[in-house]
Order: sequence, then C-alpha cells, then structure tokens
Amino acid sequence: MDRETERRTSRRAFLAAASSAGAGAATGCLERLPFVADEAPDLDDDDDNEDLAGDWTSFGYDASNTGFTEGSSVPTTEYDVDWSFETESAIQSSPAVVDGTVYFGSYDGDLYAVDASDGDELWSFETDFRIAFSSPAVAEGTVYVGSDDDSLYAVDAETGEEEWSHETGGDVWSSPVVVDGVVYFGSGGDGADVHALDASDGDELWSFETDESVGSSPAVVDEVVYVGSLDNNVYALDASDGDELWSFETDDEVLSSPAVADGTVYIGSSDANLYAVNANDGFEQWSYETGGEVVSSPAFAQGTVYVGSSDGNVYALQAVSGDEIWTQDVGGTVYSSPVTAEGVVYVGSHDDALHALRADEGDELWRHETGDAVDSSAALGNGAVYFGSLDHRLYALS
Repeated sequence: MDRETERRTSRRAFLAAASSAGAGAATGCLERLPFVADEAPDLDDDDDNEDLAGDWTSFGYDASNTGFTEGSSVPTTEYDVDWSFETESAIQSSPAVVDGTVYFGSYDGDLYAVDASDGDELWSFETDFRIAFSSPAVAEGTVYVGSDDDSLYAVDAETGEEEWSHETGGDVWSSPVVVDGVVYFGSGGDGADVHALDASDGDELWSFETDESVGSSPAVVDEVVYVGSLDNNVYALDASDGDELWSFETDDEVLSSPAVADGTVYIGSSDANLYAVNANDGFEQWSYETGGEVVSSPAFAQGTVYVGSSDGNVYALQAVSGDEIWTQDVGGTVYSSPVTAEGVVYVGSHDDALHALRADEGDELWRHETGDAVDSSAALGNGAVYFGSLDHRLYALS
C-alpha cells in the first residue's frame, strides 16, 4: 500500500470509527483500582487540592486549547469508577463540565446533559444527524455544539431548549469556542469555512473560505483565530473581521486543533509531524516527525507539549526546541487529544482504554478499559475525569 492510499484509508477509518446502536441508561459502580507503575509520581496532595478546579467549558479547556488545568482534584495514582452513561451510539465528542453538569454529543444525534455526580440524565436535545467530533462549549448559560446535519446549535444549558441554530452548508466536526460574545468554529462540504457568529442570536459576523473542510477546532488568542484545514494549511485570522493574517502549509491534511502558548502555535498534521509555528508571522520554529498521522491535538503545560499519533505513541516534547523528552506506547492509534493536570497526562487510545501517564517521565500509572476505542478527549472537573468511548458510554472516574 503506497503512502497516499494508506493515508486515505486511515482517514476513512477515523471518520467512520463509530458504529451500532444500543439502549441508553446510567450505571454505576465504586471499585477502587490501584496504579500500576513501580512508584507513584511526586504529586502535591496538600489541602489546596481539595478545592476543585474551575469548569472545563470547551474542547481543550480554554480558548487557547492548552488542555491544561491547575489545582484539580483529579485521580492520579488510583481511581474509582463513579458511573457510566450509555447512549444509543458511539461517543467521539469530548465532554464539557460546567456547574456540576456534563455536556456531550453522541453519534445517535443527541446532545446530552447529565449530572456530574451520579450520571443521571437531566435532558437531551435531538439534532437531525450524528454529533460526531464536535464537542460542546458552554458560555453564559448556553451550550453550543455542531452536528453532521450541517448546523451549529445554541441550547439552553439548564433546560435543553433550542435558542437558535445556524446552517453552514456542510458537516460541523469542529468544536466551537466562545470568546467575548462570539462563537468561532469550522465546517465542511459546500460550507468549507471558518465562521464567527453572534453568540446571542446566531447571526453571522463573518466567514473565511478555505479550499477543503475545516474539522479543526479554533484557538482564539489576543484577537487572532488560529485553525487548521483539510487543505493542508494552518490559518491565522483577524478575530474581528476574518481577514487572513498568515497561513502555514503542511504536507497533508490538518484535522488537529492548535494549542497556543507563549507566542507559539502547536498543531499536528496528517503528514506525521507536530509543528511549532510563530503565532505572529506563521514561520516554522520546529517540527517533530512521529511514525503516523497526527490527528490528535496537542496539550501544553509548563514548557512541555504532549501529543498522540496514529503510530500508537504519546510524545512529550520540549516546547521551545521540539526535543523529545519521552515517548510512551499506549497500544493503539491515538486520535484522542491529551489533557493534563496534577502531573498526570490523560489520553485515550484504540486499545480501548483511557491511559493516565506520568507527565514527567511518561510511565503509565493506570489505564481504564472500555468496550471499544477511546477517541474522545477527557474533561477534568468536579473532581473527576470524564470521557466517551465508541462503546456508546460516557465514563466518570474520580
């Protein structure tokens, strides 16, 4: 199989990774599971950690998509399975956790709100097709999420009632981000654009056309929107009017979402590389080649960049130089995007598990097995780790 055929086959496998239906129910158990590393990491267990970290409001945690939160009482060396919630189809959407409620989408086409403490369903909102990769963003009492029915929806966070919807003309895989009353996201098909909508009523403020679908989820930093496209490019756009500031071309599709920190944009490409690009001018600072497509979106924490690859590895790199710190084999393709807190990196894999790795060395602390691949990225909040699986379930570990 040549490189092009292999790449297209891999992408088709990713886009078609979810499958059959099942019944929806919440189930719970409280089984204490030990860490599996030879020794635990030096984690800070002082009383400050008893105060739960802030809400996880959108994909990548914040508008910079760093995937990093501080002071979170999340499971590190051992964990309980608090509950799981079953939908009628696969979950690749990554959850948001706000005010004790977990919001997430499913391939069954529904946006769900469940109680973070026990997994009881609070409400569900039905779209006209699957919610595949788009992950909800929550701002000012409203949940925003995209659907493969070509629309972005705004739904009341408390009641699940629709506030408005905006039709784009193509699938909405991209996860929205809300900054200063504006919703930014991408779309595919005939509506292969980056969009900026008024968060209050869905009116379009501007759109920027790319040559292929935009499945990447934007980062918005210092009034600049950074986003990737399947046309192989990474774009920097003026947040106020959508004017292009610069573009950076890779050698393949960019489905990975950018993380922006310290004046640098970190983003993966299906050409197997993770790139570091100057946020001001788009010039490459460094690149690091993995052994497979980088669909996973990087996380940035304390001078280190973490990212997964379809080669089955998670990588930790020096943010300034791109030098490798460690590599950890997690047993299967990684489309899930790492997140990190309290010295631990959490990431899903096609070995059907969520892995907890030491952030400093990469050693595995524990893994939680599910019934299918884990493409969903974890959300950290309410003292727990929340993530979905292609086995149709959302899990809560604490």
